[in-house]
Amino acid sequence: MNRRRFLVAAAGLSVGAGVVYRSRRYELAARAERFDYGLRFNDLGTDQRGESVELSAFSAPVRPTLRAAAAVPGVFGANDLPDSAVERLREAELLRADGRYYTTYVSDVRDVPLSVEATVRESARAPFDPAAFSLSLRNDGAETVRVSEGPPMPFGVVGAHRADDRETETTLWSDEYRDARGVSTVGRRVLSVTGLGTEIAVSPGETVGTVYELGRGGAGTWILAGDVSVSRRDDRAESRDGDGGRDGGDFPYRVRLAVSERPPW
Repeated sequence: MNRRRFLVAAAGLSVGAGVVYRSRRYELAARAERFDYGLRFNDLGTDQRGESVELSAFSAPVRPTLRAAAAVPGVFGANDLPDSAVERLREAELLRADGRYYTTYVSDVRDVPLSVEATVRESARAPFDPAAFSLSLRNDGAETVRVSEGPPMPFGVVGAHRADDRETETTLWSDEYRDARGVSTVGRRVLSVTGLGTEIAVSPGETVGTVYELGRGGAGTWILAGDVSVSRRDDRAESRDGDGGRDGGDFPYRVRLAVSERPPW
């Protein structure tokens, strides 16, 4: 885990002649992880036709993972799914859980040789500004991996929320937003993202990444959960049309940012 101490201005104070600028000291710890499976469930409501599989048909250890995936918009990262559960999800048209129906898309990315790393960086600005961290993908394999997302590559515009409250989602700032095609900004704020996803090829041993800033959200644990599309196949359309095989699909990752307050110096 990577840690660094930094300063954040106390709320309600400003810098100026004759003003005492009180500050609080924080410590930031960043840890990133990747997942073996990407689960994308789309809620279709309570009345659907088609072949469905009941949540109760899965083993007890698997059910909480599937229920959590159904509750999360977008891609949910999971590990240690039995092959039988993956096959059952792929064979059924729908999953029925808690009275609702979901389409299911399962990406098995166990063999995709990408690792994710978050490293705390020194702020290039005054010590009262937010601490920054670099988020990067590294190709640890022997063949090229194509990554689609953005802009900016490879992760695009990302946000983080408090670990216990998804409603606190806030967009993290990156200086790369200013030059990213399709990203509209004012000052250090993102107004809109209209650019289409782009694709890059990550060669064996290559690392690609972006520097983000957590901002002044306060002490606590923040979660950045995202995903990129990956492929090692020559036929890219095939890897996107059906459930992702072990050559690609949705590649989920998660970054845990722990911000703790320290006594003032």
